[in-house]
Amino acid sequence: MTGRDGEGLEISQDSDQVGLYMTKGSREVLKMSIEKTGPLIRLMDEQGFMIDLGQSYVGRVAAASAASIVMLGKDGEVMWSAP
Repeated sequence: MTGRDGEGLEISQDSDQVGLYMTKGSREVLKMSIEKTGPLIRLMDEQGFMIDLGQSYVGRVAAASAASIVMLGKDGEVMWSAP
């Protein structure tokens, strides 16, 4: 479903995951999903900064817990992570 200014909402399900995705223009700004590896909430801003809550596999960090937080810079490099 896409609204004006390219804003959209998508609900997706396949054998690997089920998720809710929000876009603004061509950029994904919110992802909430349950994947084979576990739950993930990802928020992104227009500058490219991103935060993952849960099972994240981006950058150099493989967060293995639903309680994990990974913050990434606009270059995709990990700025901070816990645990």
